[in-house]
Amino acid sequence: MRAPVCALLWLGVLGSVPGPVLSSPLAAESSRSFPVLTVSYERVRQPFEVCLWILLASLLKLGFHTIPGFSRLVPESCGLIMVGLMVGVLIKLLGETLPVLDTQLFFLCLLPPIILDAGYFLPLRPFSENMGSILVLAVLGTLWNSIFVGVVLYGVCKAFGGQMDKISLLSCLLFGSISSAVDPVS
Repeated sequence: MRAPVCALLWLGVLGSVPGPVLSSPLAAESSRSFPVLTVSYERVRQPFEVCLWILLASLLKLGFHTIPGFSRLVPESCGLIMVGLMVGVLIKLLGETLPVLDTQLFFLCLLPPIILDAGYFLPLRPFSENMGSILVLAVLGTLWNSIFVGVVLYGVCKAFGGQMDKISLLSCLLFGSISSAVDPVS
């Protein structure tokens, strides 16, 4: 096990060392470099920084659960928000550029830890015991919320007139269904 690791390290060191300086032009034409190891931080910057953020949040969650009195005073989500605000202020004071959040970064790097964390720490017994009420709240609550938001929006559009007077009830109900999200598990 130790020999392959040493061989890989040796190849990495040899690949990163620049080639010999050759004095004759004929010898310079015949020499070729074969880079074994290159470092391109800009290529891996975004995933690397996301991994550091996830590692920091994980360490903070572990610290939150190991400090006995802190969890009674401050909820976990509030503690993470406070740490995020402090890191944001630190980034702003240092003059660093703020990272840009795009859809690929969100769906590939940020959303899976959130979903996996929620699924891993979900207490199964209370969840399965309350499955009926959860489903009733999920279906009926979302349906009620969608209809209520759509009808109120339609009433506001008709009351104020102008360009909004031409909006149909179907459009308002569709907007209500998009904008209403009920989370019955929480």
